[in-house]
Amino acid sequence: GARTSLVAMVFVLAAALVIGVIVGSLAGYVGGVTEMILISVIDIMLALPSLVIALALMGVFSGDNFSWMSDYWKMILALTLAWWANYARMSRAVVVSELQQPYIEAARVMCASHLWIVVRHILPHVLGLVVVYASVDAGELVLAIATLSFLGLGVAPPTPEWGQMLVDGMQYIEEYPSLVIIPGLALTAVVVSFN
Repeated sequence: GARTSLVAMVFVLAAALVIGVIVGSLAGYVGGVTEMILISVIDIMLALPSLVIALALMGVFSGDNFSWMSDYWKMILALTLAWWANYARMSRAVVVSELQQPYIEAARVMCASHLWIVVRHILPHVLGLVVVYASVDAGELVLAIATLSFLGLGVAPPTPEWGQMLVDGMQYIEEYPSLVIIPGLALTAVVVSFN
């Protein structure tokens, strides 16, 4: 069960980081109307809890248009689309603050390209912050993956996953409580260790 949850967590975090850093950095660097539109989209995404957005997206993905995709990848896609906004907000804030620094102005005076300024000077600061936040966010994401599987919207049996193991063990809880206790303790240990 650990492999399923942890691999899904890595996929979701990596994809959400890429989307969030690109959107947030673009909003902060370009500014103006583009920034206002992207910040509005980010604020809309942050207005609802990520798990609620993921649940809604799982409902959308359960239609016939997405029948070619396995439940595992639907879950990863839904969580990625629900998780990127926090990283975009942080990336934008770092970019806006970095653009005020004297070394950015010096790079502009020396005719450095926009791509050089972003990649060489701004992106390392953005990645430093979002990677630290992602390491803390990983525990919450593992819990979200288990929650979706517990509700029957994530990984489908017979693939082992902690949330699915909890559901399967609930009917035998009086005879074999270890079927629920062991996946619950494993999930708790992973979440606590990330925190």
